[in-house]
Amino acid sequence: MENVVEEILYKIKEKCDFETYNFLQSYITVKLNGYKLVKEESNIVLYEESKNVKALKMFLISKKLQGLSDRSLKVYRREIEKMLYSINKEYTHITSDDIKYYLACMQLKGTCSSVTIDNTRRFLSTFFQYLEDEEYINKSPLKKIKKVRIKKTVKPPFSYDEIERLKLSCENKFEIALIEFLISTGVRVAELVNIKINDVRLEKNEVKVLGKGDKERIVYLNSSSKIRLMDYLNNKKESEYLFSKRQKPYDNLTTDRIREIIRVIGERAGVKDTHPHRFRRTCATIAHKRGMAIEEISVLLGHANLNTVQKYVIVDDSEVKKSHEKYMN
Repeated sequence: MENVVEEILYKIKEKCDFETYNFLQSYITVKLNGYKLVKEESNIVLYEESKNVKALKMFLISKKLQGLSDRSLKVYRREIEKMLYSINKEYTHITSDDIKYYLACMQLKGTCSSVTIDNTRRFLSTFFQYLEDEEYINKSPLKKIKKVRIKKTVKPPFSYDEIERLKLSCENKFEIALIEFLISTGVRVAELVNIKINDVRLEKNEVKVLGKGDKERIVYLNSSSKIRLMDYLNNKKESEYLFSKRQKPYDNLTTDRIREIIRVIGERAGVKDTHPHRFRRTCATIAHKRGMAIEEISVLLGHANLNTVQKYVIVDDSEVKKSHEKYMN
């Protein structure tokens, strides 16, 4: 059955766009699930739930020992638990067809993007690979499941005009300090909310950040960011956190609250798609335009993989033209 489906998909692959192909792949997988030459009977499979729970706990412990953050562990737990509940089998009995059907159902619901579905595939693949490595199962059912095709889209950074409009739309010292800080440092929002005042060394224009995998790195303040941050700190209520709530007990802000603040500033400025991660992309692009090497941008952003950094850096046609005139004439 699997070979037949793959042959059909191969024939239509070049005849349609990727969205149609993804839909047909999911639709065929769902409609043919449970069939061989004839439809298989649907039998209720009883299993010892605690065995699945134990496997998941052992997996999460192993990832914790590897240095995964609590936030990442929560995502793994959520996605794996959803899969186990939906398929309703003991993990030793889960097949490639079960996983394909599960992912295809996500696709057909129309509420998940291709990126989300492929991320789910990666989480499940990591889980089952762990089970295979630890010899709980003979072979991961994800071995036969290919990466979900994703449409490549260019996600632009803020333009210089948009940056100025955002700054002018800030209504207090907190907001302008936040905007300037994100542009200068390019930190992740999950890193931002945990920065403490003691992590800031204004005399050196440096800020210590705890990144993914609990890895520390240093990010830097430009002149504008330093001045705005000093002005904000001079009027800040007592709190150990750099960007904290403005009412008692002055705890650190949540990532959702930061996103909401940034979104509101964007609405005031009339700038679409204003969110924290876009500042990260903007920081990388500005640094590259002004001559910073990709390797150095990688260190600044806390990325080990240069290919990941290159996705953040947007090079426009005018830059290519200038380089061509410089190097080819």
